[in-house]
Amino acid sequence: MRSLLDRRLPFSTRLDLLVADTRRRWAPRELYGARYGAGRVYLSHADYGVDRASFAFAVTEATYATDYGGATVLDVGAHKGYFGAYAVAHGATSVVAYEPESATSRCSSGPP
Repeated sequence: MRSLLDRRLPFSTRLDLLVADTRRRWAPRELYGARYGAGRVYLSHADYGVDRASFAFAVTEATYATDYGGATVLDVGAHKGYFGAYAVAHGATSVVAYEPESATSRCSSGPP
């Protein structure tokens, strides 16, 4: 929950994560969306703890902070695309992401 107070995250992202944290306890769904950059990231109900930790690692903690201006980024082992979303939000023009685990990649595309 510490990331909800982190001002490095846009307010809309923090609000969506708060809604997701609340909804998963009271009105569970398969996926929870959160606005980030120009798009949305998705966290699954089944792996919520792992997804929140992965999102915090890639985005909130800015683990991969660098200048992505105009870059094309290759993300091998993309999980659900949190690093790719971070790279695009920080200037990358495109991200090519590969996730070999089919169950994970199905969840990353969001609702059907």
